Amino acid sequence: MTEVDSNPQLRAVFGRMILQMAVVWAATMIGGAVAAKASDDFIWVLFVLISGFILSSAVLESGRRHAMVADRR
Repeated sequence: MTEVDSNPQLRAVFGRMILQMAVVWAATMIGGAVAAKASDDFIWVLFVLISGFILSSAVLESGRRHAMVADRR
């Protein structure tokens, strides 16, 4: 059993992080579809996808910081 499996706080943090990333990527895909439908210009779809990647990276960093705080307790 790994440390993450034995620590319920870390499991909770990683579970929330996965849910948050799923929401970010779902919103990104919907935004990409809307941008593609609204404009024939691919640059807007690319912009939405890059924004989603940046947001998901922020979610990962937030989860990592929460995991470090939970691990110190």
